[in-house]
Amino acid sequence: MLVHRKAILEALLDKLPPDCIHFNAELASIAQTEHSAIAHFKDGSKWEGDLLIGADGIVSKVRQYIVPGVELFYLGDIVWRGIVEDRSFCPEGNFFVYVRGRGIYANFFHIGGGRTHWGFFIEKERTDSEIGKLQPNNITIPPQELAKLPDDARNVIESTPVENIFCRFSYDIDPLPKIYDGRVILIGDAAHAKSSTRARGMTSGWEDGLCLAKHLRDSANIAEALENFQAERLPIVHEYQRTSREMSLKIGRR
Repeated sequence: MLVHRKAILEALLDKLPPDCIHFNAELASIAQTEHSAIAHFKDGSKWEGDLLIGADGIVSKVRQYIVPGVELFYLGDIVWRGIVEDRSFCPEGNFFVYVRGRGIYANFFHIGGGRTHWGFFIEKERTDSEIGKLQPNNITIPPQELAKLPDDARNVIESTPVENIFCRFSYDIDPLPKIYDGRVILIGDAAHAKSSTRARGMTSGWEDGLCLAKHLRDSANIAEALENFQAERLPIVHEYQRTSREMSLKIGRR
């Protein structure tokens, strides 16, 4: 199922009470007691509750309190992604893939409302000044690499407004030995960031949320719920990570 992320976020926001969302709250530290988890923020405020869920992505700050020192693993690609109005190249229900070759890979898929989402990958080593950064120093798509695509696919990318294009290095992380500690737990990319090769990124985050909700509902207490959640999810997400990385590093590469 291919859905515009904006539509997903709007559906979530529609169900949430507005007073439960707080912006500009940068995490400073986490503490725990026998009965609660406490998040301290850089503006001096704090939050305390039964359970702290870290869903804060591949560079998760919450992860540092569960498995410190996790480093990002570079998969060898710079990736550009974009969304553009398109009513001819990629019709509804279609997903086009240009198999990796000559140092590039690309995909295009319909996401509803006359819009196409695309991804364009080029194989490139990072410079010394780029190591550890999420984004390359130069975020312009190299014309000589884009020229390797057929004209119609290239035109879709070139017609995308600059503000609708997102550029990042492609990273994952090694499988974690655990994804919770006490009353603090990780889900999504914070717990198991992976290569996009198998398209299990957001999907596995949704799986985490549904699985965690189930165990919180059916278990006698939070400790039992988190242990059961970890026992169920770790083998699954480790397999996603392992196979995604293997595919990313070898299929069609130079």
